[in-house]
Amino acid sequence: MICFPLMKTLGNKFTVGTRSGFFLVLLMTGCVAVSACKKVVPSVPSETQLSDSIERVHRVKVQHILVAFEGSLSGKTIKRSQVEAEKLANEVLTKAKTGAEFELLVKEFSDDRSPGIYSLADEGIALLGDEIPRSQMALGFGDMSFSLKVNEIGFLPYEKTKSPFGFHIIKRLE
Repeated sequence: MICFPLMKTLGNKFTVGTRSGFFLVLLMTGCVAVSACKKVVPSVPSETQLSDSIERVHRVKVQHILVAFEGSLSGKTIKRSQVEAEKLANEVLTKAKTGAEFELLVKEFSDDRSPGIYSLADEGIALLGDEIPRSQMALGFGDMSFSLKVNEIGFLPYEKTKSPFGFHIIKRLE
């Protein structure tokens, strides 16, 4: 089966990708059969779809604030309840989004070690320097980190399987 759900001409190359974000760059003379496609997109993709798929990043650097609650973080005594942690996390998020210096918020509010900076590499990407594989972080943390644009701040609510340590406020640095 051949499927070309996202295609754009780039000079003498075509960029072809699937909705999952994997890309093949083909020379115009190349021929490819793609058998792993689950769904063929019948219409021509919009420019937004094309740029979203082409701009997939494989490395990110983020800084985060972890607001934990009693029992969510082993090895550290946290006295606040889950409800109190959620309220505090939302207050800190508001401060971060209204211009407070993120590094100072980390120092004041994070239950993780300061400065709370992590360099992550996507799955299958060779690690450089102090990078951590995305798979070694909580699932929601990795997903949020790779979905943010540079300088964007995101909020990851507590969820037992995706964010088991508490509430995260994440800012993408690079």
